[in-house]
Amino acid sequence: MEQIQSQVQQGRGAIQFQLRLPDDLKTRIEDAARDNGRSINSEIVASLLRVFPVMAPEAKGAVNLLEYIKAADDDLEQSTRIAEAEALLKVASPRVHVSAAPDGSISITLRP
Repeated sequence: MEQIQSQVQQGRGAIQFQLRLPDDLKTRIEDAARDNGRSINSEIVASLLRVFPVMAPEAKGAVNLLEYIKAADDDLEQSTRIAEAEALLKVASPRVHVSAAPDGSISITLRP
């Protein structure tokens, strides 16, 4: 732990640390940075933000709700959870509809 802490530094509101990359990956990052008119650091940050986007609190709530529904043990429990979710969301908008598709995907839509 001390070794990691000694390599981490605070800089301009961001944490700095050493990163080991395979040569071919470093070259691809350099090429992408040049193509996008960014520094290597900015290219890495942009790439990480695509994989780990900042999520609005409202979106986190929706994701949690969908995970709650998908965690149901059987179809009956899933139907019950969908009804609960729909009732909660209808407080915000009476046009909200929550449904499960045959493939197991869950959708939240606004009816016209």
